[in-house]
Amino acid sequence: MNQITKLQFLQQRKIKILSKIEKTLLNSLINFQTKDKIKLSELISISKCSIDPQNTPKTLYMEYSMPAYDSNKKPNKVYGVAMHSTRLKINEPVILFNKLNVRKKRIWNIKKVPQNSVSSAEFIPLKAQTIYQDYLYYALNTDYVLYKAISLSTGSSNSQKRIVPKDLLTMKIPVPNIQQQKILHHCLIDMIQK
Repeated sequence: MNQITKLQFLQQRKIKILSKIEKTLLNSLINFQTKDKIKLSELISISKCSIDPQNTPKTLYMEYSMPAYDSNKKPNKVYGVAMHSTRLKINEPVILFNKLNVRKKRIWNIKKVPQNSVSSAEFIPLKAQTIYQDYLYYALNTDYVLYKAISLSTGSSNSQKRIVPKDLLTMKIPVPNIQQQKILHHCLIDMIQK
């Protein structure tokens, strides 16, 4: 094994370990045992503005899709002519929550929105209203939310089960005050970066 391959292996191992630590921290720091939970419908809105990229075939879009998420969690650059169905416009920071196969937990925290950003209709774009976006992202990544989302999903087989946006909005999560949400965010970032 050459030096570069060894370094790549060690880096991938480090990322996996940090991911497990982050998951453990999230599940222990966000208290889902409390009775004080608020419905997502009171905390967020769903962006519903769609666009047909075929109408602007020469425009270069930044496309947030499931294959892009699975590949490297970065949007793909795609010309409108190559997209054969409508997309959801992303004009402001959102969290993209996957509708299909929620058990795979494809949740994308988009804080800086490149020009001409769009997402696949397989994502639900969640706009934080009365909640800190990073805290919402962490809460959505907990096992509690995953199991709730799976239980709310419908479909004929596991690979085709999807969650309907209105059902997602009925889910309740614990919401400390904004200052505590920010402190939790900064504590997690500090722990993960050390």
